[in-house]
Amino acid sequence: MLGPVSVVLVIGAIFVSVDLAAFHAPRPHSLPIAAAHATQSVATALNRAVPGGFAVERYTDVGAARQTVGHRRAYGAIAATHSTQMLLYAGANGPAVTTC
Repeated sequence: MLGPVSVVLVIGAIFVSVDLAAFHAPRPHSLPIAAAHATQSVATALNRAVPGGFAVERYTDVGAARQTVGHRRAYGAIAATHSTQMLLYAGANGPAVTTC
């Protein structure tokens, strides 16, 4: 009886260690982000925080950035003016979320 339990524990430990080794520090890779009314400093700050993590595409108005997020061409949008800042983000697409 000790043999099967030991095998299950060893297999479980191997699975957990392989999983943690592969996914210990997830980072974005060229994640598309829309930027409305944003200056180049937004793209520079994102690139400094996570090099190569974000692909920033600039838009002239918030409506175009919102439409880009709504159509899933970007996962988020940053709208920054001198007086306000806004973050738009895409919701989850899974059936559990959309049917609730």
